[in-house]
Amino acid sequence: MLNIFKLFGKKSDSERNEQETVAEILPPIIFGENNKIIYKDNNNEIQINNFNYQNYLIGINLHITGNNNTIIIDSNTIFKNSSIKIDYSNNGTLKIEGDSELNNLEIIADLADNFFISFGRNNKIQGGLSIICCEHNSGFISGNECLYSQGIKAMSGDGHTILDHGSREILNKPNHYITIGDHCWIGERVLLTKNTQISDNSIVAMGSVVTKNFLEKNVILGGNPAKIIKKNIDWHICRISDYIKFQ
Repeated sequence: MLNIFKLFGKKSDSERNEQETVAEILPPIIFGENNKIIYKDNNNEIQINNFNYQNYLIGINLHITGNNNTIIIDSNTIFKNSSIKIDYSNNGTLKIEGDSELNNLEIIADLADNFFISFGRNNKIQGGLSIICCEHNSGFISGNECLYSQGIKAMSGDGHTILDHGSREILNKPNHYITIGDHCWIGERVLLTKNTQISDNSIVAMGSVVTKNFLEKNVILGGNPAKIIKKNIDWHICRISDYIKFQ
């Protein structure tokens, strides 16, 4: 697959500092025991603390209340106006691999023990992705080379309980993560609900609500609730005129 940044190149650190405005970075707020923030630079793992965060946490604010949470961030990740908030959640894991540009990424784990969130390589968030884990054992997994537009929300749980009136059986249990395959394009204002899967090389159309698993690859999903509206597709990050020029 094509590296989605290859045609456009990546800015140097100095260029980014001059040309991009990032959110003011506040000192990490960490309450609890055995929380680890690890910054991976090549083969080195650097533990982030209140004294060195300004050297590594560029463009992202961090708040943790809980115990035994692990955050691993690759050095080749560019953040802008992003935040990670772990509220009263324990034993969670967040992994972000490198070569990605994540603009306005918001991650919230609220009363969500054992949450798991991961991003593969070469992801791009253009203008806003909010990931909310509000149940124990909930999570979000993004593959490699995915493109996220803006105003996207991923709700890995409902936050409240729905019961059968007679039996009192819980009807809305989350049972697996939201999973996005490799090379997927998620359009503007898409809502991804708990227990959903989108397979490789797929597109989710603007404004869609995805509520179930789609195991077929190379499809366009659209609607509320989303369904397959076109099969056997592929896509490229270039605009049409640029794609034609490069052929």
